[in-house]
Amino acid sequence: MGDEILQFPWRIALTARLTDDRLANVLMSPGLGGYALAMLFDRVVTAHSVGRRAVEDVFDGLRIQGRELWIGKSAVTMQGGCVLTPAAMRMLPRVKAIRAHLLNHRVELTSR
Repeated sequence: MGDEILQFPWRIALTARLTDDRLANVLMSPGLGGYALAMLFDRVVTAHSVGRRAVEDVFDGLRIQGRELWIGKSAVTMQGGCVLTPAAMRMLPRVKAIRAHLLNHRVELTSR
């Protein structure tokens, strides 16, 4: 339980980064497949462990061009199989649910 408590601030900061508008704009693309999502999430988590500037670099380099998702200087096909890192492979079964949850947090509620 002690490790869980120590990691809490790190996890909260990661959640805040995963709900960043720049990432949400990419996640809303309907053509983004599971492999591309897994690689994207892996890159964001890896960058988060390096530091704030690394995450900003990932977000600043995010773009969809044609059938490719660009994450910095790397391109990943939006649909299809690419070579996944071990971490991305572990995330693959859950990436679409993760995307749905992250986008749900981006919904702005209006007053009635």
